[in-house]
Amino acid sequence: MRSIVWLIAGLIFIGTGVFVYFVVGAAFADTPALFGELQTLLQYGMGGLFAGIGAIMTLGGLVSIMRGAKRSKLDSHIAQTGVETEATVTFVNKNYSPLVNNRPVYSIVEYTYQDELGNEYANGIARIENASMDTLIRNYVIRNKVEIGNKIRIKYLPAEPGQSVMLV
Repeated sequence: MRSIVWLIAGLIFIGTGVFVYFVVGAAFADTPALFGELQTLLQYGMGGLFAGIGAIMTLGGLVSIMRGAKRSKLDSHIAQTGVETEATVTFVNKNYSPLVNNRPVYSIVEYTYQDELGNEYANGIARIENASMDTLIRNYVIRNKVEIGNKIRIKYLPAEPGQSVMLV
């Protein structure tokens, strides 16, 4: 959601920069040549500043959207083709600032697990990337009283055992 906000805000800044460029150009259209350099400075300076900030924000939003889509595709692939195993919860983040039904929102569940060969992986993380996953993981954590030390079910890729998803 944040990436879409960045994308939209960036496009608005770009539009504002283009608008400022043309408005300043029109404002100085009938002025003497003496103000020509001031016109150029204002047009490129103010318009370019807005457009530049917008370009950076738009690029950041697009990169974030692409990363999220790539991660979503990988998570889907792991859920479909991965090997199921048991993991031990090592950390549950309780975000107390927003409460839903007087309960904290859970945004991160970290866990450790072993692959088929017995190699231990301690980098398993279930992060919240969008609102639907937030609801799924939050409800799973609250209903199953997931705490540090609890066992959960996950799937990991046999070819890349460090890539895993929590089954909810």
